[in-house]
Amino acid sequence: MVDISAFLAERIEDTISKRDIRMKKLLIANWKANPDSPAHALALARKIHAGIPLSKGVDVVIAPPFPFLQLVGGALTRAELGAQDLFWEDLGPYTGEVSWRQLKHFGVKYAIIGHSERRALLGETDEMVNKKVRAALEAGIAPVLCVGEPKEVRKSGIAAAKRYVAAELEKDLAGVHGGRIAIAYEPIWAIG
Repeated sequence: MVDISAFLAERIEDTISKRDIRMKKLLIANWKANPDSPAHALALARKIHAGIPLSKGVDVVIAPPFPFLQLVGGALTRAELGAQDLFWEDLGPYTGEVSWRQLKHFGVKYAIIGHSERRALLGETDEMVNKKVRAALEAGIAPVLCVGEPKEVRKSGIAAAKRYVAAELEKDLAGVHGGRIAIAYEPIWAIG
């Protein structure tokens, strides 16, 4: 078993040493579809939470699966609660979606939007991502916008990858005029 406290402290130190010190650091623990039970979720949240160093200049966000948001959120004092996605409508007949309005009730401060797995496996488009980014900002939830090129583009070289990501950012942020947004470079070919 990995020592979560040591692992987290090491990641934070790596982040601080490799980044411009003037930027606020953001470390996000995206749990994806793990763990399998509320008891395991609470235990994991407590282990991660215990490993968060005090006053290191890094904001930590824990993004558990939707069923565990309330449980995990109640265990956090040194980390913010994040959602793994959000839907752009506030309420309505959208089976399987979780609205920004619902997430706000759980104290969600960040939402991961445009994750490479959602783009590749679920067909999430830039238009959908843009709607989600705009809805999050209007709701006061900071979007963590994930961008990145597919493997075919990467094979064409770094210049092609940069053009792809720039075009993606332009589409994903169309009509956005300010607000707190984190951009996460996560190429689709890195899924796994």
